[in-house]
Amino acid sequence: MSLFDGLLDDGYQVQVFDETDDVTGDDVLALWDRERAITREAADRRLDQVLLVATHVADGLVGVATTYLKRNEQLRMDLWHFRVFVGEPHRSSSVARVLALKAIELLEIAKTPEEFVAAIGKCLL
Repeated sequence: MSLFDGLLDDGYQVQVFDETDDVTGDDVLALWDRERAITREAADRRLDQVLLVATHVADGLVGVATTYLKRNEQLRMDLWHFRVFVGEPHRSSSVARVLALKAIELLEIAKTPEEFVAAIGKCLL
């Protein structure tokens, strides 16, 4: 449970993608395709970057947060980058905000010390 779960509007839930059976990779690809969010090529690349998924009781998958580690040459260090996407019908809800806050929270709690020690900070895209 996260501190931010109480911020979600009724009917929504945000879960760690790797810890849920409620949403599959095919569901994520279908959301991006249905919303014409990104190309299929980009979607295939980003599927391994999915950290969080947001679902709605009536509409199923409505949002995702993706993360990746990338070198910032100007700073000469690695930063965690993350993106949040929410389907158009749900953009007036609290889902995008909670996905962003929970992504930051999870990036601050190391999955493995080696991964997270390598990055000095985060970048919201």
